[in-house]
Amino acid sequence: MLVSDFLTTDSTALVHRMAHDDAQRFRRNEAQQLRAWRVSIACLRDALADWPEASGWHLLLEYAMRRLNRRIDAVLVTGRSVLVLEF
Repeated sequence: MLVSDFLTTDSTALVHRMAHDDAQRFRRNEAQQLRAWRVSIACLRDALADWPEASGWHLLLEYAMRRLNRRIDAVLVTGRSVLVLEF
């Protein structure tokens, strides 16, 4: 998703989408995980909101590493680099 879309999408809708995707892959949703997503979304929004060039970047949340059966919290793809973010 584009950072501009991320910044304008309702946080609750993002958490619900992530919970749905997580349930499809791992068959569980813990309250602690939902809270962690809310905090990470708020943190990312605070960091990216006032950065005009970020609006064209791409953001991947809970990027699955299938062979390892793990996920990266966030991947930010800019025009110059790929940033892996763990919260």
